[in-house]
Amino acid sequence: MSHHKSDDSHKPPAVRHLPDPAICRAEIVKQTGLVKCLVDSPQDCVWAVEYGGTHHCGHPDRHKFVAHTAAEKRAKKA
Repeated sequence: MSHHKSDDSHKPPAVRHLPDPAICRAEIVKQTGLVKCLVDSPQDCVWAVEYGGTHHCGHPDRHKFVAHTAAEKRAKKA
């Protein structure tokens, strides 16, 4: 009977699934009104659209992501 510890070092990294309100961050581009995605590697998201060298969010809740991001920024300043 073998009593060895399991080795978790061979587990694959956790996979993130975008869009995820816990991860998604965005801001409005004032000149265009488009919603710019602020997530690292947004190309993993089906709602991210590359335009003008940046990724923009096309998710139906994108304005909620903008509001959440703005609230986080205000809280950090306080």
